[in-house]
Amino acid sequence: MVGPRRVQPNPEGDEPLAGEPARGRDREKVGIWMPRGLRQRLRIHAAVLDREISELIADAVTEYLDRHDQQRAAEGLPPIPLR
Repeated sequence: MVGPRRVQPNPEGDEPLAGEPARGRDREKVGIWMPRGLRQRLRIHAAVLDREISELIADAVTEYLDRHDQQRAAEGLPPIPLR
């Protein structure tokens, strides 16, 4: 499992070093529990897609929440407040 990447300053320019995330990204470390089989599938898919597990999880959760918000709107329900 890969931990979070830290941005290191690039002395030769404004661009992040190769393999480093863009500056200013707001990331938090969050622990989640998931079944072992799901975790294994996630690790395999991340490796095949050459992406980090956290990227896949963020994409999947964003898609799920967007779909849920659209479903609520279609049912005439108010949006869920962010705070």
